[in-house]
Amino acid sequence: MPEPEKHEEVLLTLERAFSVLEELARHREIGVCSLAKTLGFSRTSTHRILATLKKLGYVSQDSESGKYRLALRLFELGSRVVERLGLKEQASFAMKMLALKYNETVNLALLDGTEIVYIDKIESSEPLRMGLRVGTRVPAHCSALGKALLAQLPSEDLDRYLEHAQLKRYTPSTIVSASDLKHELERIRAQGFSFDNEEYILGIRCVAAPIYNHRSEAVAAVSIAGPSMRLDLQRIYGEVARDVIQCARHISAALGYSPIIQERTDHLQVADEHVEQRR
Repeated sequence: MPEPEKHEEVLLTLERAFSVLEELARHREIGVCSLAKTLGFSRTSTHRILATLKKLGYVSQDSESGKYRLALRLFELGSRVVERLGLKEQASFAMKMLALKYNETVNLALLDGTEIVYIDKIESSEPLRMGLRVGTRVPAHCSALGKALLAQLPSEDLDRYLEHAQLKRYTPSTIVSASDLKHELERIRAQGFSFDNEEYILGIRCVAAPIYNHRSEAVAAVSIAGPSMRLDLQRIYGEVARDVIQCARHISAALGYSPIIQERTDHLQVADEHVEQRR
């Protein structure tokens, strides 16, 4: 049996290691000093934790900048969790139907900090197509999948995202202003789908919609992506957006989401707010 003091020390180290991982998830990459300052840990302690996590394969270090980022080992573990939750299995049929109709690449992704992670895809058979692999991470602000999920965040979570996110420009169409992004997310909430108009890759357009679970939480998003020459604006705002929304609804229903229950919950919340205001 370990001594009580030693046991507490082990638990503290474990807690700090998870704090390091959670903070790393909020950044594309970060240095030891910045990470230690943010978490309130000593530089020595932070470096020791990072070295251990690196050895175990949970973080990687850039050879030039010396900064750290999360490694794919975490994605591998997360993938197993997703599989157990049944998201990929429940989404498979609806994604296949969408891909079959348009012969364009259909993607499934999760929001992770300031980025999205592609967890599944059905690739187009066209020679010219979107080619991002499963496991790829993309900044949320310049992708339809990311914007679809950002639009579902509570206001405090969105503010926290904007504090940590670097709204980097990738193309002339990339949204790089926090106020512009907020307006875009309001529009997405109103219309029920998001649109990436060559904001991450020139020549590629993408339409996405959020997927909800049985607790009415936006847990993922599904999208269709392809060359701008095939996904023209008239087609997107005509049938494509409608079919992507329908695909997301089918997956949400398979996960136990009920819009009727959500509507009733919203009404109850509004009623509670009125009661509180009268008091």
